[in-house]
Amino acid sequence: MTSDPASTNFLNWFTSIPGASISPKCALTTIPGRGRCMVATTDIDEDETLVSIPRNIIFSVEKSPLHNIMGEQLDAMGPWQSLILCMIYETRPGADWAPYFGVLPLTRDQELDTLVYWQDEELEVLKGCEILQRIGKDEAEAMFRDDVMPVIQRNRNLFEGTCIDFNMLEDSVIEWGHKMASTIMAYSFDVQRPGAADADMAMDDDEDIDDVEEPDPGNAFKGMVPIADMLNADIDNNCFIVQTNTHLEVMSVSPIRKGDELLNDYGSMPQAELLRRYGYITPNYAQFDVVDLNHKIIVKAISRHAPPEVVEGMDQKVDFLLDTEVLEDIYDLDRDFKPPSELYVAIKILSLPTQEFLQLKAEDKLPESTSSSEKKEYKRILAKVIAARLEEYHPDETLESLNLPANEKSRRRMEMAREVVRGEKEVLRDLLSKLH
Repeated sequence: MTSDPASTNFLNWFTSIPGASISPKCALTTIPGRGRCMVATTDIDEDETLVSIPRNIIFSVEKSPLHNIMGEQLDAMGPWQSLILCMIYETRPGADWAPYFGVLPLTRDQELDTLVYWQDEELEVLKGCEILQRIGKDEAEAMFRDDVMPVIQRNRNLFEGTCIDFNMLEDSVIEWGHKMASTIMAYSFDVQRPGAADADMAMDDDEDIDDVEEPDPGNAFKGMVPIADMLNADIDNNCFIVQTNTHLEVMSVSPIRKGDELLNDYGSMPQAELLRRYGYITPNYAQFDVVDLNHKIIVKAISRHAPPEVVEGMDQKVDFLLDTEVLEDIYDLDRDFKPPSELYVAIKILSLPTQEFLQLKAEDKLPESTSSSEKKEYKRILAKVIAARLEEYHPDETLESLNLPANEKSRRRMEMAREVVRGEKEVLRDLLSKLH
């Protein structure tokens, strides 16, 4: 169905590998706003094998040609750093994996829409969203400078002719480090080794760029899986990926009509995380939206109207409650959130005069529960806390009257950001209505 040279070259490469196959019932194509993906060319029944991917075609550090040259050095590095280096090495002319890397968004900046590439004015729309703290751009660039660049410098002969420009080494390493890391974040899988107890395979959906711990290397490894990583996802998925000892297979889990897109499932991922990792959102994931509530907002809300004898020494109460885990550092508020009884106990203790708190603590008589009348009062306080959290976002009128730019990419980004904020504010407002 698709006719661009990169896709044709990739498909010729893929199908030339023994054991690799694509059903004639589906095809690779490009959909505006969705990127390169797969669609059904005819009706597909449930439980059909659509793509068969031999394990030897999965790109990983172990399978990389670079590993044959400097395997010991790569094995001593973290999984992100080593995989980035191996991917950079494959950008040299005539590289073994060049047809595959040619269809990934590595040389086409217009397809990279993850948050690390957003401009400040685009990110500003997300004011109040915790996801802004998880972009990790500065941490990533420090990793590129400290871990990736020295290896390239020491092995210049290996990386000459790759995407790296040695005349502007640091800038080039940072540029390509971001491209490779964004590609890993959006496309990689945690692949189970043959015979591992857990045969499920999922997108690498719980790891940040600065989290360099890999799943148990005896059971799994981080890999790039051709074809499988080109499937977009939705909660109403119509296919999934299964593993055997020799292959990974894309299977249909429901009938798929001609022309419909083949969709995998990312699991219960909030829209904000979808945007951070993949650069797009879908309303079907709004049901998983989550808002973080830092304990500091609770403390601030109580302190705002409390008398001096309660506010003085507040840090002692906070430290005690955090240490005893009565108070959590951060609460994840989702659409089904119900305030735990411990939270009301924490509010009760935080509202005590400090001297009374110290005396009760010394006598080991601190309250461990709240009465129904007390809980009613603490619900009122919690409602103020939720209202204060809402104030951290842009007001509705500001969001709805955004001066959207003419540039299509920036407009799309700001519209997606606005939808993320709407979803998170809806979570808070639903909780607020339950507290009143």
